[in-house]
Amino acid sequence: MMSKQLTNVELVGIPFSTFTRTIRLGLEEKSIPYKLILALPHTDEANKYHPFECIPSFNIEYAGEKQTLIETAAISNFIDDIWPEIPLRPSRNSSDINDIFTNARIDELISIGSNYIFNAVEPPIVKTRLKLEKDQKQEKEIVSLLTNSVQQLHEILTKLEQRSALKDNKKFLAGDNITWADFFCYPPLADLRAVNEGKCIQGESAQFTKLAAWMDRMETVESVKKTMKDTLQDGWRPPPLRL
Repeated sequence: MMSKQLTNVELVGIPFSTFTRTIRLGLEEKSIPYKLILALPHTDEANKYHPFECIPSFNIEYAGEKQTLIETAAISNFIDDIWPEIPLRPSRNSSDINDIFTNARIDELISIGSNYIFNAVEPPIVKTRLKLEKDQKQEKEIVSLLTNSVQQLHEILTKLEQRSALKDNKKFLAGDNITWADFFCYPPLADLRAVNEGKCIQGESAQFTKLAAWMDRMETVESVKKTMKDTLQDGWRPPPLRL
């Protein structure tokens, strides 16, 4: 097996990074041993591995040489190819039309999570709220300042519910099996649930009931529990924003 020829698996990143968590979720779900090398983006440690000063990076040794992969989608594809035993998507070699459609849907949702969801949640809402709280702004002012961003987020969450398999009452975003689609979309939405604006996907009064139920299911998954420590969901805050 190719996986037995790879040694010293390392993931460079930080627990509160949503993209780092995506890869950690996949590694934990597949029971792949790895070492987490702590590195913030735009630091010397991150820059050793990533030419664009970002995280995560993924290191492995093969035939005595260290190889480094960057970009979360590329890393997730590599993990699936090397460790196929616990699949997080149908085989790309399958000629079954249902598998082909499912893979296309998973790729769709990965792109939605990496772009629309991340960009609607992290910079305009989560990071902005934490900065405003650090600056000791009043809650009423914070809510007012975030109004437009929240409205835009709700439009995206509506489309996510409609585009995913949740609309057909499936357990996960791409069907009844957990896939990379869930692992790409979950981390930023977990951050969202850690702040007041996340009430729309949490609890009995949730505006997006299907997403809220999916989030609750995700939080029972062992890989999610194992990667929760030192995330916003766990009550942690990045050093410059620690309250």
